[in-house]
Amino acid sequence: MKLSGVVLTCVTCVIPVHTGEEEVDCFQEIQALDFLASSEYQFSVGARQAKLRNDEAGGAWCPSSLIHQLSDVQEYIEILLDQEYTITSIITQGRFADGLGLEFAEHVIIKYWRTGLEEYREFVNRAGEHILQANTDTNTQVQIKLDVPFVASRVRIIPFSFHSRTVCLRVGVTGCAPPGESADMVTGGRRRKFTLVQGEVEEMATSYLAVAIGVLITLISFLISVIFFILYKHHRAEHGSPGELVEQLDHSEGAEDKDRRGIQPNCKPPAAACTPEVGVDGAREETDRVPHIYANRLYVQRMQRPAQNYIEPV
Repeated sequence: MKLSGVVLTCVTCVIPVHTGEEEVDCFQEIQALDFLASSEYQFSVGARQAKLRNDEAGGAWCPSSLIHQLSDVQEYIEILLDQEYTITSIITQGRFADGLGLEFAEHVIIKYWRTGLEEYREFVNRAGEHILQANTDTNTQVQIKLDVPFVASRVRIIPFSFHSRTVCLRVGVTGCAPPGESADMVTGGRRRKFTLVQGEVEEMATSYLAVAIGVLITLISFLISVIFFILYKHHRAEHGSPGELVEQLDHSEGAEDKDRRGIQPNCKPPAAACTPEVGVDGAREETDRVPHIYANRLYVQRMQRPAQNYIEPV
């Protein structure tokens, strides 16, 4: 398609952006949220008049100074978008004003900004050109295709001229939401919602995998704890606790000691029941051995004491 000497090789091209449901046309016109301008010649041709196909008031935005490549002032009109978009082309018009306008921009320079950039970045095409051909009349819409699309929330269009001239502009942009994001894209006044899910799916899959691994580790740890607890309870039921074992040993030693002394278990001297047990032949033992055992213990204790200044008698 050819418009006013400018060959538009791709006006309705479709950049295949997969949403999981359909391919999204990334050359849809995006409605501007607002316009900012470096200056304005007068109120009727201010920044608010820069919208495409606008014929109200002065019919376009016109800067206060003449445009020339050697000028110290760089005039611009800036398109503010409601979010970041992948920008695929810029559309420009001159000032028609019902046939009264005579101003247009033969060339433009494009700069853009998005979150994370410290300053505006200048667009350069694959041929290394940053000065792009624009209009040759006041009313034709010229679409400048960007062979290297960029992501931006602000697009600044700078009119350029190799000779001094008055310039007026109406501008617009086309594009779509960048891959991996959900967005409302403005298409000819209608809001069209779509979701680009490929990046989201990968991110969600990674998150879910991490959560699943964490849950699995927790479950395994819990099962191991339950198994150890069951084994411990089983061992205790068979052998008893350490305290119980000590108590049993003490009881056994006490019973053996009483048996050696000839004292019946579970009795307290000098009760009558604590007398020596009757032998097999029915006769009692000759004497009570408790005093003798007590005397033996005292002797053992004395032998275990350290010697204290013992002097052998002469």
